[in-house]
Amino acid sequence: FSDYLNNPEVQKALHVDARPFKTAWTFCNDEVNDNWAFSDVLADTTHLYGEIYNHPNKRKDFKMLVFSGDSDGICATVGTQHWIYKVRNAKLLSLFKPWRYEDTKYGRQQGGFLTQFTGYFSFATVHYAGHEVPAYQPQRALYLFARYLNGSLFANYKTNAELTGEDSCEDTT
Repeated sequence: FSDYLNNPEVQKALHVDARPFKTAWTFCNDEVNDNWAFSDVLADTTHLYGEIYNHPNKRKDFKMLVFSGDSDGICATVGTQHWIYKVRNAKLLSLFKPWRYEDTKYGRQQGGFLTQFTGYFSFATVHYAGHEVPAYQPQRALYLFARYLNGSLFANYKTNAELTGEDSCEDTT
């Protein structure tokens, strides 16, 4: 993974300018951590989601996804729920509808739950994922992210049938 993120072509595609750093990118970089302002570590940034969601110049088709591993002991799902339900003007459309994905080994599996708000704003949980969701559940993370990028996560926004592949959002697993 480090080799991939240190590849100049990948950095260019991600619009990352690596020149200011003296060392190569690593999964846990002590140089960055040691120089991080402690006041920033504990800073509450949850209000920024509301500012983005309510920005007057936001495109009408702007879509926002927040996801959380349901086994994350650092930024637990319940903590995310605590602030996400308070985003000003975001009205709840659906609560904890299951989303499914095709596992390469076990077939169709439940990947987690999806809560949707007005304005193309969604919160997804990822089953059995810890703090770094892609590290714990790469297939589920990739599926969720791909659906977000291609817009199909929001395709049937009110019923969520597109994402689960079912007319009902009931969990049948």
